[in-house]
Amino acid sequence: MWLPEPLYESLPYVYVVCGALLLVGAVYLGVGTAGTPYYFLIGLLSIVGGVVIYLRRMTARQKKSETDLSET
Repeated sequence: MWLPEPLYESLPYVYVVCGALLLVGAVYLGVGTAGTPYYFLIGLLSIVGGVVIYLRRMTARQKKSETDLSET
């Protein structure tokens, strides 16, 4: 699936922000509420996923720039 570049580039940030909002929602609902563990788990996974995507993109871009420099 192809996404426009601005949308593609902003996805890791969107994942982290949504995860943070879910974590805040879990804290707001409190420990005794039935949905809190799900909010917390999905929020945590979303934050971790966003960070992993960001780091993988950064590493791939560094490797690409190194190979581009070594070829010239």
